[in-house]
Amino acid sequence: MSVGAVAANEQVEGLPFHLFLWVTAPATSIGPRDIQVFLRMLDNGSWCQSRWARENLHRTHERYSSVWTVQALSRSKRDLEQLHAGLRSLRELLPNDEVVATRTDLQRLAEATARASGGLLGPGSLRRERREALLVFSALVNAVLATPEESPRTVAASTGSLGPTGAPVASGARPPASAARTRRRVRCVQVTDETADVRTFRFAPLAPGPFEYLPGQFMTVEVEASGEVLKRSYTIASSPTRPGLLEITVKRVPGGRVSNWLHDNLRVGDEVTMGPPAGKFSCEIGPKAEKLLFISGGSGITPVMSMSRFMHDNADPRDVVFLYSARNESDLIFKDELAFIAARSSHFRTVFTLTNAPADWRGFRGRISTALIEDAVPDFRQRSVYLCGPTPFMETVRQALAATDFSMANFHAESFGGPRAPAAGTKAVSAEAAVPSAVERSTPGASVEALPPGLAAASPSLTERPRRSSQLLGILPRPRLTLISDPSGALPMPSPANTPGMPAPGAGSGAATAVVFNTSGREARACAGETILETAESLGLALPSACRSGVCGTCKTRKISGSVKMSCEDGLDPGDRSAGYILACTAEPVDRVVLEA
Repeated sequence: MSVGAVAANEQVEGLPFHLFLWVTAPATSIGPRDIQVFLRMLDNGSWCQSRWARENLHRTHERYSSVWTVQALSRSKRDLEQLHAGLRSLRELLPNDEVVATRTDLQRLAEATARASGGLLGPGSLRRERREALLVFSALVNAVLATPEESPRTVAASTGSLGPTGAPVASGARPPASAARTRRRVRCVQVTDETADVRTFRFAPLAPGPFEYLPGQFMTVEVEASGEVLKRSYTIASSPTRPGLLEITVKRVPGGRVSNWLHDNLRVGDEVTMGPPAGKFSCEIGPKAEKLLFISGGSGITPVMSMSRFMHDNADPRDVVFLYSARNESDLIFKDELAFIAARSSHFRTVFTLTNAPADWRGFRGRISTALIEDAVPDFRQRSVYLCGPTPFMETVRQALAATDFSMANFHAESFGGPRAPAAGTKAVSAEAAVPSAVERSTPGASVEALPPGLAAASPSLTERPRRSSQLLGILPRPRLTLISDPSGALPMPSPANTPGMPAPGAGSGAATAVVFNTSGREARACAGETILETAESLGLALPSACRSGVCGTCKTRKISGSVKMSCEDGLDPGDRSAGYILACTAEPVDRVVLEA
């Protein structure tokens, strides 16, 4: 089908006009700048990815030349049916290889139009009607402009009915009570290869309601693979200033069940479930420093990339240096976008260092050290540092900073790759254990799902605590458990004198404790060093969980009696603590513990 034939279709030529009315409505809110920005986009095709958009958008300007005034447009009305008809006609006429690029261009046109009247200053400056209009249009354009390779089941569900705001919704879908606090179904609308083993997955919500989170936070993805529901937590790579879409950037990890499933199976049109946002690693939490230093290693870039996008969209005046370490130049994720942000902002600077740099590399070389930080960011002592990356990398950077007179009170970190104790005098790091089970917490951002060989030896801090039993499933047998037939009775503890080889209670790591699950009527004895969540799973009890590191709060359970020790309790707020809640994923029983579970 020729481009001219596409352009000759009247419904297609009217599509951008109806897009404008849909996004800027109610018509009384249309201002001169809305029109100016929209017409500029139509006439300048340099931003377009698709051939159709480059060669045909200007026709809308010409066709509707008499209506491009505030007065004339204020008399026009939004027409969802015309918008829908235009998209359907365009899909029928477009060649398949143009579909993905064209819908991306239409989404960019809609977003630019919505933000024309001051919308560049974040979601709060966008009128509620425009935020909702963007969400509806995004769902509609992704549902109608689908390629043959995309899931027909999902697309059919999307185009079959329109929700109360005009958005396509799956059968039975309802808007959540609070999009920020509940699990929700989302649809993959775009997949982008960032590097050879890193992909970005973009999602739109099925039910109306924007994504609400802080830059740097993470959320849990639930997928079904081989009959199992697997959960992993990933840092949100996108910015909350763009609330209609959410992105995660995932590195394929050898042996990683979810990262490999996402890379191999998730396609545009497929649906997954997402949990609510969580985490406290954000430049928007706590006092705001005037100067920031973002440091990331490899695919640990995602939380600080979210912060960078957020600050750029908000025209944030704070001074930022982004120090990024990778192995090769081809491993620098978001390199072009970082260069774009730096070119557009006088107070945002990027510094790249490669550990395996080629001879013609002009940037820094080698691992991040005190000397490199001194050379690259001479004023680093005046900045608040936000660090994310693999645990050995983070430990190296922390030690490099601590070796100077840098104030570690200004040090913030998001850890992944394995549990470690927080260093004395520093902010507690939210360590995310990588555990090979059906509900493991993989690394936020980088999604490291298994500890690389030799990792414990590489960082002494990793050996400060014994590895949890769930990290060794498939290698070692499950911990010894004794089921108690009468949960109401006292736990019979064998006497050391009568039981050969049985140590006295509290005498070393073999000491036994008890956990009573009051609602389930189950009780178990387990070896010390085992968490309550692991004990529950050994009994076949499915307690809610996600991160398995004490950060997200999904597993919080009320303790009726007994004592526990928790390696991390970031997922509890003061109200939870006063009400007696604990985190089952990090809580280890000290004595006989009774839970409301």
